[in-house]
Amino acid sequence: DRQAITDCMYLYSRGIDRGDAALLGEVFWPDARIVGELFSGPPADFIGFSVPAGLKNWDRMMHLITNSVIRIEGDRAAAESCFYGYHVAHGDGREGVPPGDLIICGRYLDRFAKRDDEWRIIEKTILFEWYREYDDGGGIKPGPMGTTVSLKGVASPEDRSYDLFRSI
Repeated sequence: DRQAITDCMYLYSRGIDRGDAALLGEVFWPDARIVGELFSGPPADFIGFSVPAGLKNWDRMMHLITNSVIRIEGDRAAAESCFYGYHVAHGDGREGVPPGDLIICGRYLDRFAKRDDEWRIIEKTILFEWYREYDDGGGIKPGPMGTTVSLKGVASPEDRSYDLFRSI
């Protein structure tokens, strides 16, 4: 159960980072609720808001989850996790979005429900603890130490990771 809950938390981040609405739909129960600074409401509306906004505003995102504490009681569970969200703007003025990077750190307070032997999120609260905005976009510069970075991820199911998982 603990691993299934952890996987669900990680798949949430993967869905956000890849702009994968279908994957995000699999981590929430349809009757779930999301509470946050930028959005509060049901998962379908959250997905409809966050996926297009992410793709419009950011070239890349990476949400890391750490320090998770999970408590399980029967078919209910609660988890607190720290997150570190790194957002790289397009940097080319596309869609009127200025270049720059944004880091948001905070916590996810998640409630889970187990139905038909499957754990999903029934309530997600997103707390922002601190953030930092950078005027320049570190993610759009040439590669580190003079290298050229050609193997980058993409915010879509065209990302190489989807082929990896389809291969098994």
